[in-house]
Amino acid sequence: MTSTPDLLEAIAMAADAIGADGKGLDGRLGYMKALAVKQPKLFANLLSRAVAHEEIEAGAERQRARDAVKNQIAMRELLNR
Repeated sequence: MTSTPDLLEAIAMAADAIGADGKGLDGRLGYMKALAVKQPKLFANLLSRAVAHEEIEAGAERQRARDAVKNQIAMRELLNR
């Protein structure tokens, strides 16, 4: 069974190889540009999912930072007793 990171790497490698012209022109970026022109609805869907994923990750990072601050405060309170 292929893991998610392996699958993502395979997709990226395929896009690099295909590029904008089917022969690798501009690699991954070329592929994405060609996709945006040839399949704008699909590209917009992909873009919205990527942005949503980034927002989720950013929210999780903010929560981890808040938790770290809370833990530091709790440790200081314990040490000051």
